[in-house]
Amino acid sequence: MLSLRFSVFCSCLLMLLPSVGTSGAAERKTIPHRRPTKLIRWTPPPPPPPTINDPGGREQGGGSRGPECKPYEKLQVLVPETPNGTRWGLASRDRNTLWLYAPQGIKPNIALELVVNEWPRKRIFKQQIPPFQSAPGVVGIPLPSLPSGKTYQWRLSLFCDRQALDLPISHSGIIQRISLQPKLAKALQTKTQVIEQSRFYAQQGLWYDSTTSLGTAMTTSPSPGVAPQPQPPETLIWAELLQQGGFDTIAPQPLVVPQFSSGKP
Repeated sequence: MLSLRFSVFCSCLLMLLPSVGTSGAAERKTIPHRRPTKLIRWTPPPPPPPTINDPGGREQGGGSRGPECKPYEKLQVLVPETPNGTRWGLASRDRNTLWLYAPQGIKPNIALELVVNEWPRKRIFKQQIPPFQSAPGVVGIPLPSLPSGKTYQWRLSLFCDRQALDLPISHSGIIQRISLQPKLAKALQTKTQVIEQSRFYAQQGLWYDSTTSLGTAMTTSPSPGVAPQPQPPETLIWAELLQQGGFDTIAPQPLVVPQFSSGKP
């Protein structure tokens, strides 16, 4: 069992501040076969073994939810799906971020909960995310530190109806933590720029690493009180990466900054 403190989780959220905003609906898609571009090349890894699957990755249900849940029915977590509908990916970094697309933003009265299990059912992390609001777009939700050599299931639940707390809108997926081979680890050390690192991770099939390195850089303020200023190469590469991962309609949407009710997470 990992000993993970709330303060550690909150400090991870701070690393994602701040960014921009806009909207657009999105559909789930499996990993498409695309021609690689000159900007970035995403190489999907082989699918996980049949024993590792999570086809119930999006639990909308919702017949008994109130109308306040309507704006959140199109939420999507940006992790590619395997042919059987499992959101699954590899990661070599111990800390990564889930990127949540909220086409109508998130209001501060919404409760979010993040749960992580060591596959299949060993609970290692459960935390209420501090209340925040965000403009329409893509917002980062940090995962806890995850040791290598294991497979984990994450579940992000959004409680939008206070009268139906047993019916959250939930999204789940799988993250398989691996260690880079010595040759690849040495090659990564030569990648000093974020764009180079993101490209490296994408070529190695490390979706969580690639999106986290690039997305975090795009949402990090250059100095306190100054809004982040993503450069054109970063925004173009981000869009290409999402398109290659099957998120065509979300690719043009901005990364946005969560604004916490208390002023800080």
